[in-house]
Amino acid sequence: MSSKKFNFNKWWIYLILVAIFCVPAYTQIPFDRTNTSKVVAEVLRNPLIYYNQYIYIIVKVVFIALACVSIIFKKFNKVFNYFIFIQLIGIAIFQSTAYTESYGLSFLIGNIILFLIVAAAWLMQSINNYENEYKNKIGNIKYLLLALAILAFWCPADNTGMLPNFTLLELVANESMVTFCMVTPVILVISLLYSEKINFQSLRIISFIGLMFGVVNEITCFMLSVDMWWMGILHLPLLIVSLFTFIVSGKELKKISSENK
Repeated sequence: MSSKKFNFNKWWIYLILVAIFCVPAYTQIPFDRTNTSKVVAEVLRNPLIYYNQYIYIIVKVVFIALACVSIIFKKFNKVFNYFIFIQLIGIAIFQSTAYTESYGLSFLIGNIILFLIVAAAWLMQSINNYENEYKNKIGNIKYLLLALAILAFWCPADNTGMLPNFTLLELVANESMVTFCMVTPVILVISLLYSEKINFQSLRIISFIGLMFGVVNEITCFMLSVDMWWMGILHLPLLIVSLFTFIVSGKELKKISSENK
């Protein structure tokens, strides 16, 4: 199916995504809008997705198993893509929702909408795609992308998020694969380097949303809460991979557009 049929690569779409990013949170107990950052921090400290730590292990094991199988046996690509779609839906609902002490049941509405858009974009890639010729010409930068993806998957941080923790237990049992900021660079790298089929319009939308969250997290960790510097390091894969994918997908879409004329 031609990528021309679904042309989401329009400047105004990115303005809409930025506007959604700014949609305020909704809380059971009303709050002063000047305290929005406190609401966001409290929700992200203890979202519903953190309530059962066995989920971390299950999702990581299933993710890596399906990723390996789909890379070796190409016919399983769609199974892996559908798993990621379900994973992203879960992240959208449960990472941005929490029972907080100060504000009661709270929802980060902007995050929820954006993560659902990411899930929809990923589903579109599974349904409307074309041959991934880019993976054969990416060059040595693929090793940097792989290193960043591994760092995001491992997410080696202690319980406070302030210090490194490179233990194997942390590799298996932390929450990286149930959080948007760590999942996104991993799936973007897998898609660029290993997927047989790809949709650069989907990847451009996903990477733009990832880029927004990457920039905000780096500003937060390196400028506003410098004690969280290590978490800033761990968000570099999100920032760098999203920026790289956004640029590459833009170039590939221009190429495809010129070929279809």
